[in-house]
Amino acid sequence: MTDPSLLDAAGLVAGVHRHHAVEAWVAEVRRNALPPLPEGGAWRLDLRSERPIHPVRFQEELERLGGGPRRSRGCFWVPTRPDDICVWDGAGGQASVGSTQKWGRTERLTRIVVIGIDDEADEIPRAFERALLTDQEIAQRGQFWEESWDGLEDWLGPIGRAA
Repeated sequence: MTDPSLLDAAGLVAGVHRHHAVEAWVAEVRRNALPPLPEGGAWRLDLRSERPIHPVRFQEELERLGGGPRRSRGCFWVPTRPDDICVWDGAGGQASVGSTQKWGRTERLTRIVVIGIDDEADEIPRAFERALLTDQEIAQRGQFWEESWDGLEDWLGPIGRAA
């Protein structure tokens, strides 16, 4: 093609934009399967659980989960803020953590997808598991905790529902 003005733009973009697929891809709570990862180079971990993240252990594992030459993204919930959808967005050793919406009637999910190029892929799932509530914690306290402080206030603001 020597003259781009001769291109048929309608023919080039017909069927290219799939709105629902794009919305699912950028959604903060992503439940669908991930697309295949091309062979070679980067690795990917899809860390998932229905359990909440323990607020203190989450902070202890933050560097292992979000450090290094990686890209990570996902959602989680904490027992001290069970109504809040907490979001995770990390790149190159820096992570942004916040709260955007409410779970409402939606089933809660903790899911962080990590893509990296370093050699620490084996440690990240262990850090994720350590950050989750344990069977014993769930048996003793349940998955919804009434607390006035959880250490996540710098990222998520004050706990609004505590008495």
